[in-house]
Amino acid sequence: MQNNKWESQNVTVNSSFSDYT
Repeated sequence: MQNNKWESQNVTVNSSFSDYT
């Protein structure tokens, strides 16, 4: 269950990272 939360957050971080590049 915690993995799911991490995955969701990972997507948000990935989106932010894309903007960073």
